[in-house]
Amino acid sequence: MGLEGNLKEFSLAEVLKLIEVSKKTGVLNIRRPGGEGQIYFREGKVYFARSDWNRTSLGVRLLRAKKISREQLETALDLQRKEGGKRRLGQILVEKNYIDRESLETFVQRQILDSVFDLFRWPEGDFIFEPGKVAEEEDIGISVSTDNLIMESARRLKEWERIRQKIPSLDMVFRMAEAPGEGEREILLKPKEWKLLRFVDGNRDVNTIIRALGISDFEACKIIYGLYSVGLLEIVEGPSN
Repeated sequence: MGLEGNLKEFSLAEVLKLIEVSKKTGVLNIRRPGGEGQIYFREGKVYFARSDWNRTSLGVRLLRAKKISREQLETALDLQRKEGGKRRLGQILVEKNYIDRESLETFVQRQILDSVFDLFRWPEGDFIFEPGKVAEEEDIGISVSTDNLIMESARRLKEWERIRQKIPSLDMVFRMAEAPGEGEREILLKPKEWKLLRFVDGNRDVNTIIRALGISDFEACKIIYGLYSVGLLEIVEGPSN
């Protein structure tokens, strides 16, 4: 299937739907000045995607997210090499009980969504579909329907517009508020919020925090937006003029 063009002419949603309807296997490459991304399909469904925010391998992503330890990753990679690559890394990690199948699938599905959503925010970019090309190491046997990706990306886009009203730039710097919140309302923080707060020191900008945590800008800004909205954070430096 010859499929190429620019996102100015065809929306990413339209391109994804066309590939799904055609039930094609291959990769959709998207490039723009300073960035690129790939979405891999198996019979029209997405099983792997990556964009500029995260281009590392599955093993490294799991390590950074603290889903597995460095020792476990090295053991699994060593076993994979000894077997001549006959088994995928994800399969080895599950079989050695380093991570359970459900957690691995949830992690990969979220990574797919984060990457596709990142690409949905590109106003332009040249795309071309290469039939038959696969990403064997990243294929753990799951797939995500394009309808789910499109609907969730659309929902996130609306949320992203609201977040950007208070966090218009990743160069912004936040700190803990001197008098957090108002009234006697109790604020219960989730583990991911506590984790991010460790990096909010009045010196690190949002971009630095994102890199330190290894999460997407959407996830980081969503957490910061929530903490700022309830009065736990305040702005030290806004975007440069």
